[in-house]
Amino acid sequence: MKIKPRFAVIFFLPALPLIIAIGIFLSRAPVLVVSDQYFNDLYGKHRTLFAEMKSSISLFRRFQLVTVADDIGPDGIAFAVSEVSEHPFCVCFPYRYADGARNYQQLYPSVNVLLFMGRTRNPELSESFTLVQTDTETDLYRAGLGAALISQNKAGKILCYIERGRRAEGIPFFERGLKDGGREGDALFIDLNGTYSDETAISCIVLTGSSEDSFITGQNIPILLYSWADPDIFPPRVTVIFSDSLWETVLPAVKMLVSGEKLISLPSIIQMHPQNTFSSNEKNQLKNAFLQNKPLIH
Repeated sequence: MKIKPRFAVIFFLPALPLIIAIGIFLSRAPVLVVSDQYFNDLYGKHRTLFAEMKSSISLFRRFQLVTVADDIGPDGIAFAVSEVSEHPFCVCFPYRYADGARNYQQLYPSVNVLLFMGRTRNPELSESFTLVQTDTETDLYRAGLGAALISQNKAGKILCYIERGRRAEGIPFFERGLKDGGREGDALFIDLNGTYSDETAISCIVLTGSSEDSFITGQNIPILLYSWADPDIFPPRVTVIFSDSLWETVLPAVKMLVSGEKLISLPSIIQMHPQNTFSSNEKNQLKNAFLQNKPLIH
């Protein structure tokens, strides 16, 4: 059956705006996100795909993953990125690939390069890149608030591990969070290679750095954990996860890139375990706590 031209136009016109929008979307320079297979597996393939789609839709610009070999050298990283797109809007590198980011920028000086530092501090790199770092003070304040809420009406100390290099500036914010949550003076700070008495009453554990599995697989005490991993791999007692992974912070960082800032500081994204047992009221209290900004501490 032959379709008359006027009927073809009638069918085509409603789809025209969508076709134009898709054309514009595909023509825009993409945002490239460099990663490796180890991180992709740790973060979760389905979460990576969802993050790509969400970021692309939010910014109406393709966010495209560039997966490189774990042992690839700086030159290989720069080549892999250029193979995906010769003229990207920007390229996002995790800190572990700083040398590759430097090589890439030397080859393509007109392209914006964002280096995601996490909790690492190296201000000298701001001369070459836009640095995206974790707002650790806000994270610790929110962790203190969250720990206070989770352990309310429970006896015992709140066990907290903060890496030694961050304790001096971090502990005051964590303790302020506990205070504002009604648990002032209840923190017990530990070293992972140290010991604490099993007889000590513990109401909650906060692990803000790399930790031993024994803390996670031990007694049934709620844990607030800093981790990039997929929350589904943890037992339900890991009730709250703070993640400052590249995929959690890439969208707001790219949005802020246009401001011309050379140092972008962003707090972690906070998630509750999918199998958490919080009541609706407790969830609302925690969600509100995790939106609070750090206070001024003198």
